[in-house]
Amino acid sequence: MLSIPPEIINFFKKTNRILLVKGKPGTGKTIFSLTLLKEFSKADHTCFYISTRVEPADLVSDLPWIKDFLSPSNIIDAVSSKLPRVAPQQKEKIAYETLLYSSRGEVFSGIVKLITAAKKPFVVIDSIDAIKESLGLSDISDIELLLYELSKKAKANIVLISEGVKPTRLDYVVDGVVLLRDLHNKREMVIEKIRGVSRNVRSYSFTLRNGVFQYFPPVSHLKRPIPPDDKLFREIISSGSKDLDKLLGGGIPRGASVLVVGPIGSGKTTIGLQFIYE
Repeated sequence: MLSIPPEIINFFKKTNRILLVKGKPGTGKTIFSLTLLKEFSKADHTCFYISTRVEPADLVSDLPWIKDFLSPSNIIDAVSSKLPRVAPQQKEKIAYETLLYSSRGEVFSGIVKLITAAKKPFVVIDSIDAIKESLGLSDISDIELLLYELSKKAKANIVLISEGVKPTRLDYVVDGVVLLRDLHNKREMVIEKIRGVSRNVRSYSFTLRNGVFQYFPPVSHLKRPIPPDDKLFREIISSGSKDLDKLLGGGIPRGASVLVVGPIGSGKTTIGLQFIYE
């Protein structure tokens, strides 16, 4: 398993890119975005996480691995009115910054000023829906102004998180759109739009195990020579899964009948093909 699909990596190799990450609550949008920040912090990007619905202290407490690449001062609460800084003598505790403004214009200028001063800024806004509501951005043009200020003046790459799944005008404004879905039996990322990048596949399965986003690369066609005749008469045949083979005492006995049951899309065909492959 790998962290971020190659289409997304190649997409952000250019500056001033804006990616919209959509999905219902619990589909992994925040973890995906933070994993994306971790990946690009390796390329000397200065990472910012602008929070509007989760207190920065709680975020770091829930996902302590983000401290390795995300400075406490770059975890920004853009809408709270009273969140104190942790004193220097309390460095062992979680620290965070709070932006306090009396007007929408000050919010815009404050965020832009902070990010513009950084080297190769990479920004996650979580979520654009909450910013719109909290700051009174009643029109899409207000959001477009904020995005223009960040992407053009600050020369930042931006990830926007949205709870909406239906197409909106924002889908046409941004450079890329990714939809995360929880399909009950698997998690799926759908690349709906990715400007200027060749899309190898349209969707990837992924996991959020251990609080980190990891995707499964597509299975490529495998060529395998026909085994010698003696291997065709093995007493035990592998199911294709080491864990399942252990449960079955080494595999499936020769001559046994196996019934594979499951709902549509659960992988029955894949299991059958894997059995043939073995």
